[in-house]
Amino acid sequence: MTAVTLPFVTDHRATLDGSLLHRIPVALLNREFPPHLVDEAVKHSRRGPQRNRVLSPQLMTYFTMGMWLYPDRAYTDVARHLADGLTWARGRSDTENSWGAVTDGALSRAREKLGPGPLRVLFSGSTSSGRAAATAGGCWRGLRLASVDTFRLDMPKTAANEAVFGGAPDRTLPSVHVTVLADSHSRRLLDATMEPLPPGAATGPGRHPVLGPDTLLLGDCRRTDFDFLTTAAAASTAVLCGAPADRDLPAAEHLRDGTYLSEVPGAYGEHVTVRVMRTGPHAADGPLCTTLLDPAEAPAPELVQHYTSRWRVGRLTHVLPTTGNSHYTALRSRHPWGVEQEVWAMLCAYQALCGVIAASSV
Repeated sequence: MTAVTLPFVTDHRATLDGSLLHRIPVALLNREFPPHLVDEAVKHSRRGPQRNRVLSPQLMTYFTMGMWLYPDRAYTDVARHLADGLTWARGRSDTENSWGAVTDGALSRAREKLGPGPLRVLFSGSTSSGRAAATAGGCWRGLRLASVDTFRLDMPKTAANEAVFGGAPDRTLPSVHVTVLADSHSRRLLDATMEPLPPGAATGPGRHPVLGPDTLLLGDCRRTDFDFLTTAAAASTAVLCGAPADRDLPAAEHLRDGTYLSEVPGAYGEHVTVRVMRTGPHAADGPLCTTLLDPAEAPAPELVQHYTSRWRVGRLTHVLPTTGNSHYTALRSRHPWGVEQEVWAMLCAYQALCGVIAASSV
C-alpha cells in the first residue's frame, strides 16, 4: 500500500484507526467537494434518490473518492474511515452512523446505481479553479506553463473489461490510459481524458488537451512520437517536449546559441518546424524540441529548467497509488462503468489533495 504523506502531521503517536492520518484526507475531500456541490453534481447527472436511504448518492460519491485513500481496504473499512473522517471534518454527528451496518455487496450495488456521472461532473467543476490559478501566477515570459502526461491503470481481468479495454499480448490485465493536463504552478489538473472510452462515456477534450496561444505546453514525445506536439502547434499552443534519443532530427538551420531548427512530421502529413536542443537534461534522454524558435525570446537554459521541473504523474502517484501490488490491482471494478467511475474519482481525490502534494517534494 502507498502511504498517504501528510507533511504537517507530526503526531506519530496517533493510532491507525480514527487518527489524523485517516481523518485529514477525508476532511480535504469534504472541503474541495462540500455536500451542496456533490448534490448538484448528482442532480446534474440525473441520479435521483436511491431506494437504499442509508447509501445515498451523496455518500456514495464520497465513498468512490475515498476508495483511493484506502486502496487495499475492503469496502466496509473504507466506509468506516469515511464516516469517521466526515464526522470529524463537519464537527457534528450526522454522518457518524449514517452508513449503518452496510455490507460490501450493498456498497457495490450502490456504486453501480450511482454511475460515473457525478464524479465526472465534480472533476469538470474542479478544473475551473486550476484555470484561475494558472492565470494568477506561474507565468514565464508571458506564457502560462502547463504539463501533459499519460499513465496506465490496470483493472481486473473480466470478460466485460476485456471487451472494452482489451489487453496487449504481453500483458495479463486489461488497462486504461489516462492523459492529464496540469497547471505547473498550482499543480492542479486542468483537463483529462481516457482511452479507450467505455460505452456511453463522455468523449472528453481529445487525445491531448491544449489551452491556447498563451500557454507553453510541457510534455514527453518519447512514448507518443510527435503527435501531441503537432496537435498543440496546430492550435497555436507553444510546446516544449522531449524527443526520442534515437530519432533523427536533421538540422535545417543552425542558430547562434548552439540550437538548430528541424522539422517533425505532423499527424496529417504536414511538417512542423521545431528548435532542437541537443543539451537536454540527461544525455540518454535525447534532445528537447520546442516550437519557440527565437533563442532571444526563449533561452535554451530556461527551457531546460522548465522541462526538468514540469508536472509529472509522479506528483499524482505520490499520494494516490496507480499500480497494484501482489494483493490488488490499481482499479477494483469488474465492469467498464466502474472503471470510468474510478478514474474520475481518482482525479477528484487528487484535486482535493494537491495542496498537500505541492507542499511535499517529489
